[in-house]
Amino acid sequence: MKKITCLSFLIVFLLAFVQTQAQNKVSVFLKDGSIISGRIVEQYPDSIVKILSNGNIWVFRMSEVEKIDGKLTSVVLEDKNGVRAVATFFIQGDGAGVKGQIGYRFGNHYTASLGIGSQQTDGVAFTPLFTDFRYDFKTTRKSPFVYAQAGYAWGDDSYYYDYGWYQDYEFRGGIYAAGGLGLKTRYEKIGIEFTLGYGFQTAYKSYGYFQQWEPPIISTVENHYMYHRVLLGFGLSF
Repeated sequence: MKKITCLSFLIVFLLAFVQTQAQNKVSVFLKDGSIISGRIVEQYPDSIVKILSNGNIWVFRMSEVEKIDGKLTSVVLEDKNGVRAVATFFIQGDGAGVKGQIGYRFGNHYTASLGIGSQQTDGVAFTPLFTDFRYDFKTTRKSPFVYAQAGYAWGDDSYYYDYGWYQDYEFRGGIYAAGGLGLKTRYEKIGIEFTLGYGFQTAYKSYGYFQQWEPPIISTVENHYMYHRVLLGFGLSF
């Protein structure tokens, strides 16, 4: 009877041990297509992972790992160099706008892009064409970043105001600049970004009008505008 009891405990122990080992077993999917199955003995999310497989310990940089058991690793799923595209919707004071950018990512941190947008502010429509420079602080899936933009924006206020009764009416845009901070979260095929920044825009308007004097004369008015605004944005990166 004692032998049967001991044997039963031994069987239960072995089954529990085998089940535990099976639960601890994972599959590591590498970006080169390889798959290593085993037990993780050590892991640093921003550095390396060590896995015990068939009596051998394998060490991989996290930048080499695409996913572990179907879960994406904390490392950005972008190559060190490659094309990058971003679409952003933002609000600014009494207006809003959209921007699209396409550029090239250098290394793990730097990106240079060319962008175009459409925005409305203070009753005026602007179409900026700009360059964008960005620095990502980390190479992980979640990373803060800073960005700076500079270019020229064409302006048009004819949609909002009718100046047909003025003489020689002219409205044009000017310097466009923006910059700020952001936070990105990268998923397998898409990234989500939130930004908070500052925008600057110049514009110029001139026109002439009749003054009801004797004799009638035409007076010319010139206005120079500088728009300062806070930008709050939401974007998708590809």
